[in-house]
Amino acid sequence: RTLAVPYGLANLLLMSACIFLLLHWISCFWGAIAYQRDLSPTWLTAYVSRQEGDVRDMIGDSINDPWATYNLAIYFCATQLTGVGFGDIYPVGLTEVWLSTLT
Repeated sequence: RTLAVPYGLANLLLMSACIFLLLHWISCFWGAIAYQRDLSPTWLTAYVSRQEGDVRDMIGDSINDPWATYNLAIYFCATQLTGVGFGDIYPVGLTEVWLSTLT
């Protein structure tokens, strides 16, 4: 017995998987750049410095948490790939601007 999947659905699933994989890779690059101390300030330090009050305290505590950084990076990359670009997270240094241009 075989599993019959319509051709259109198979293409849609494959395209979605490729987009999510690309989004993951680009987010990993952005997360890695955030931890490069010689590139200070980075998009992550700029984002934390713009926050105020309790939000800044909450985000400031998690700045060294890789999962929190990945979450912010994937948010930024998803808004960039969809063409929306909210503007609350943006590239700060020259390396980040180049990476943003390439992706």
